[in-house]
Amino acid sequence: MKPLPLQKMKSEYLITLLFCLSAFAAAAAESDLPLFDTVWQTICRHHYNPAFDTENRAGLHDVYRPQVKAAATPEDARRIINQMLAGTGESHLQLLPPAPTTATPPVPANRTDGDRPALDFRSGNLHLQADYRAERLSDTVGLVAFSLFVPEVIKRFRQDLKTTLAGCRGIIIDIRDNPGGVADAAVYLASWCAPRSIPLGEMIMNGVKLSPRSTPQKNGFRGKIAILIDNDSGSTSEIFAAAMQDAGHARLFGAATPGQCLPSQIIAMPDGSRLQTVFGDIRRPDGRRIEGIGVTPDVPCPPEKAVELAAQWIDETSFFEEIFKWWN
Repeated sequence: MKPLPLQKMKSEYLITLLFCLSAFAAAAAESDLPLFDTVWQTICRHHYNPAFDTENRAGLHDVYRPQVKAAATPEDARRIINQMLAGTGESHLQLLPPAPTTATPPVPANRTDGDRPALDFRSGNLHLQADYRAERLSDTVGLVAFSLFVPEVIKRFRQDLKTTLAGCRGIIIDIRDNPGGVADAAVYLASWCAPRSIPLGEMIMNGVKLSPRSTPQKNGFRGKIAILIDNDSGSTSEIFAAAMQDAGHARLFGAATPGQCLPSQIIAMPDGSRLQTVFGDIRRPDGRRIEGIGVTPDVPCPPEKAVELAAQWIDETSFFEEIFKWWN
């Protein structure tokens, strides 16, 4: 048999190679569809709105599924899925990369609040590290600042009420740049800041309404509470600030919060990625929604003036306090 010309052999080899590569790319794209379907099904199963699938199938599912099918790489597929999740207009919906395989290093010894290390919180596969500090700004004003709502913050706050903050007329709680954390921590903190039980809004979950309330503590703080908020005070920070404001137990200083306040959980996906998906909605005690709206401060002010204005408010005396001082 007469051998094929070399040029023709090269051409046929190139065509075969391109065909194989195309088939491989198509197979890779098809393999991303199970991830898309799992993400969608998981969101629908856990979402607080039972009609989520019906209301969003045409506008989101049917638009983005073909794009994922045509994605060139798994990375492109995940990016498209996140575009779809952003299209819901809701916070706390995102597809995260796989968790690090290496163990999380211990809290560095040089991260301290005075002689105290940063707070380390673990629950299941959740690992959070929160910075915390408490100081006395004057004889009458104390300041507490922390970066996340975790139970360890409440333990530290309780200790400082007996030491650093003892005898303060008022306390400034700085939750600027605080994205939230464990929702129950807001209930616990309010329990140590308010002399009577206050509602912390309403959580709607699978058609069930939960109405958490604080439980006043015997040795809790009874003075004025000023809360500093900003555009990065999200989630649990917003729940706490709104509840204290609505109950009349705090005055808020700073800038409006972002309105990113949906309870969420993180669920492992088959490919190792992690889906953060919402399972509830939060309403203020009077029924107003926080998600997409945020919390408005009582005293809008630039960040550099917030502590000063809050301290001035704490040191102000009311008419009745002036009468009491005069009488005695």
